[in-house]
Amino acid sequence: MTKIAPKTPSALHLKKRQALLDIALNCFIQNGLQPTSVNDIIQNAGIAKGTFYHYFSSKEALILELRAEYMQSFFQVIETEIAQLPEDAWNQKLHAWFTGSAKHFAAHQDAHNALFHQYHHVEDTQDRQKIIDHLTKFLTQGIHAKVWQLESPELAAKLIYHGMHLVLDEAYEGDDAALQLTTDKLYRLFQAMLQPADLP
Repeated sequence: MTKIAPKTPSALHLKKRQALLDIALNCFIQNGLQPTSVNDIIQNAGIAKGTFYHYFSSKEALILELRAEYMQSFFQVIETEIAQLPEDAWNQKLHAWFTGSAKHFAAHQDAHNALFHQYHHVEDTQDRQKIIDHLTKFLTQGIHAKVWQLESPELAAKLIYHGMHLVLDEAYEGDDAALQLTTDKLYRLFQAMLQPADLP
């Protein structure tokens, strides 16, 4: 039996879908995640409800897509910061992880607060875990390179992530220079936690 390959969405379809995502995100930022309904989104988009469901099966599916976009852009910023450094510059790479996180947060604070800080029954635990897993992998690579000694890179990753997250949420008030100073302090604090590996 011949299998029919799924149709690839056209460029126009993807463009309209992205426009709907952008409009929905703006609604969530302006009015809140929970209060914003599908009707609110389609009214702002100027489309029929059937058109909305042509692109997304539900409001929850749209939220998950927006969160996935946020996470993708976060990792892109981190990887760009790290890619500029020499392969063996592990402490500089760790600093770049902090710097990249702060830069992304500052640039997308409204989206971050709308998508992750407002109560909604669509949980964001998996998104947090993706960041922790990413950082755990990075720390483990540093251990294998004999740069750091860590009994539990995953626990260290959790402490770094939640510490960074808490400080950014509480400290950032639009002052990028102050944010950089705070980021540098956080880096030095956590870098000291990573005991240098004993050299042979």
